[in-house]
Amino acid sequence: MYTEGLNPKVERLYPSVAFPVPRKTPMISNLIRWNHGHSFHVPVYSPVIRGFRREFHFDKEDSYLLEYKVGAGPSSLPQPFSCWRGRH
Repeated sequence: MYTEGLNPKVERLYPSVAFPVPRKTPMISNLIRWNHGHSFHVPVYSPVIRGFRREFHFDKEDSYLLEYKVGAGPSSLPQPFSCWRGRH
């Protein structure tokens, strides 16, 4: 109905509720209890990768990759090569 541009007054379908509720209204929070009968394994992951090393063997046609640098730092391969296994 809303997608067709109609805006029905659905609040008229339900009885009105007066707010705030009276002081003598019972609380429901004391009726709700957690069930601690089951325990579940929760894996713990390290938030930081401490190190990564991979050995690459390049052919002559791939040797240009060895000169890749970021800034003035040491040679580093582009990110996609971190999961590359090379040719067998």
